[in-house]
Amino acid sequence: MRRYIYILSIGAIIACTCSAAEDEDSAGQDGSIQPGVAADGAQDDLRDPFWPVDYDPEAAQLEAERGGKSLDQVAAEREKLEESWNKAQTKLKITGLSRMAEQGYFAIINDQMVRAGDTLSVEIADGVFVWKVVDIGSEGIKLRRLHVRGYRKND
Repeated sequence: MRRYIYILSIGAIIACTCSAAEDEDSAGQDGSIQPGVAADGAQDDLRDPFWPVDYDPEAAQLEAERGGKSLDQVAAEREKLEESWNKAQTKLKITGLSRMAEQGYFAIINDQMVRAGDTLSVEIADGVFVWKVVDIGSEGIKLRRLHVRGYRKND
C-alpha cells in the first residue's frame, strides 16, 4: 500500500512539473502572464460581460456621433477635431524638466510646475483642450488627451 501511495505521489509531482512548464510557455518575455493573450500568442477578443449580446462599443460610439449624418461628415468632424487638438498642443510650451531627490521628476509647462497626475489646459478659438500628465521622466513628458470643453466646430 505504501508503495502504491509513493508511486501516485511521484506521478502527481511529474504532472505538476509538466503543467508548470506549459504555463511558462504562455507567459511573456519577463515571465508574467499576459491577460487576453493565448498560449500561442493570439489575441483574445475580450469584452465586458455586462454588454448585451452582439454589442460593439465602437459601432455604438460611431452611431451616437453620426446622429443622422453621413459617415463622410463624421470622418470630416473627427479630422477637424484632430487638427484642433494638434493646434492646441502647439500652445504647450515646455520650458523646464528637472528631478527632485524624493519627489521624482517635474516639468514647467506654460509657466506652471506640473508632476505626473496633474492636468493641463489650453484655450484656443476652438475651445479649451485638457490633457493629463501621465509620466515625466528622463525621456520626456507623456500626455493623454482628456476632453474638450466648449468645442466649436468652425465650418
